[in-house]
Amino acid sequence: MDRFFLLKLLPSPLKNWLLCVVTGTLLTIGGCTIPLACEIYNNSQQDLELIYIQSDGRKFKKEFPAHSSILLEGWSLGQLKIISKDSVWVYRAVDISQKYIGVKGFGFWKKRLFYAQLEKDGRIFILQTNQAFPIQESLTQPEGFPLIPQIISNNSTL
Repeated sequence: MDRFFLLKLLPSPLKNWLLCVVTGTLLTIGGCTIPLACEIYNNSQQDLELIYIQSDGRKFKKEFPAHSSILLEGWSLGQLKIISKDSVWVYRAVDISQKYIGVKGFGFWKKRLFYAQLEKDGRIFILQTNQAFPIQESLTQPEGFPLIPQIISNNSTL
């Protein structure tokens, strides 16, 4: 049985109208701004805890083992807290140059993504799209990087 037999029953002008509506809807949805995500690698040599606070106040708390990476969705408006046994590092999201942003996936699963690496001293370096974790050599950084944390003692409330 033909899956599109109902479409064949429609008059030609209605088919054209339906095709325009479907195409327009798909282009509108597909043209929506794709949020920016960050995959961050823990090169600090210690297990950490990560708290990501989005602009709407939602908090995501995750264990962040040494030599692992975490994907942070909605990077552009959030605040990042990284907790070690000695201190709490706090970062504010900054604008990222398009040069460092890649695209992963397709269609509705498409992500704009950049890669970053956390070092022992709390600095976060941005990687180029063709680099893989961990980067050992000195990285040339754009303006605003490496991110330098605001350091808070462990006695502070989160």
